[in-house]
Amino acid sequence: MKRTIFIIGLVLLLVVSCGCINDVNEEKAPPETAAPEAVSPVAETPEATEEVTEPSPTIQFRSLSTGTFLVKKISGGYGELTIENGRGLDAVGVLASSREPKIPLLAVYIQSEDSFTIKGIEDDMYTLYFTLGEDWDSDLEKFTRKTTYARFEEELKFETTRTMYTTFTVTLHPVVGGTAETEPVSEADFPELSN
Repeated sequence: MKRTIFIIGLVLLLVVSCGCINDVNEEKAPPETAAPEAVSPVAETPEATEEVTEPSPTIQFRSLSTGTFLVKKISGGYGELTIENGRGLDAVGVLASSREPKIPLLAVYIQSEDSFTIKGIEDDMYTLYFTLGEDWDSDLEKFTRKTTYARFEEELKFETTRTMYTTFTVTLHPVVGGTAETEPVSEADFPELSN
C-alpha cells in the first residue's frame, strides 16, 4: 500500500509540476506577462516642468507666374526687351520713362531661373529697374523677404525705322563678357507699383 501511495504521489507531483491538471469545464488562462510597451512615432509628451513652445509660423513663398504684368501702360510699339533672371530669387522688372523715373510704365514678374520677353515697347528712352526677393505680397506689391532694389545705369533707347526695330536682352545675374552695370537704389527711389 505504501508503494501505491508513493506512486500516486509521484504521479500527482509530475502532473502538477507540468501544469497538466485542468478542470474539464475551465479553459486554461494564458500566463500573465507584462503588457508590451507602446511605441509611438511622435515625441514623448514633455513633463510638467518642461517649457512647451508654440510651433513657429509657416514661412510663406507666394509667387506669381513669369510674365504676369503688374503695370502695363505702354503698348503698340515694335521694341522688345528680354529679361533673363538667373538668380535664386524672383524678380520684377520695371520700365520707367527717363523723364519720369518714379512712374512705372511696364512692370513684369519673372520667377527665379526664368526669362520673359516684353513686346510692343514704344519708341522712347527708358530706365530699367528691378527688384529681387522672396514671397511676393500682391497687396503691398513688393517682396517681403531678401528684397533688393537696383537699376541699370545705362538707359535703354528704343527706336523704330522702316526696316528695323530695337531689341534688348538683359540679365539680372552676372555673365562673362557682360557690359551692363547696375547700381542699388533705395525702396524710396524705386518706382511705385501700387496705384
